[in-house]
Amino acid sequence: RINAEIRDETFQWLDRNGHSYIPSVSNCFMLDTKQPAKEVIAAMAGQNVFIGRIWPVMPTYARITVGTREEMNQFQAALQKVMKGAVVVGKVQPDPRTIDGFILPS
Repeated sequence: RINAEIRDETFQWLDRNGHSYIPSVSNCFMLDTKQPAKEVIAAMAGQNVFIGRIWPVMPTYARITVGTREEMNQFQAALQKVMKGAVVVGKVQPDPRTIDGFILPS
């Protein structure tokens, strides 16, 4: 129930801010970045927000895993900066300790 609420709040935020995505009823969804998703993934990582991977057949889409409310607020703030061009896209490598932004146990 909590995950569904956070996911739906995220979808509402994406809708209000004009972002395209493929909704789901699971704990993840696909975000259309409208540009090479690899660049958006790198820019988000530069803000310590680690989002998922892409698929070659969908090069402008990134997989987003729904996290806690705080994590999704961080995602929204970082995405807003990236999509407005306020963050320079760099060659940042994702943190190997994470999967879709969640830190793996040691």
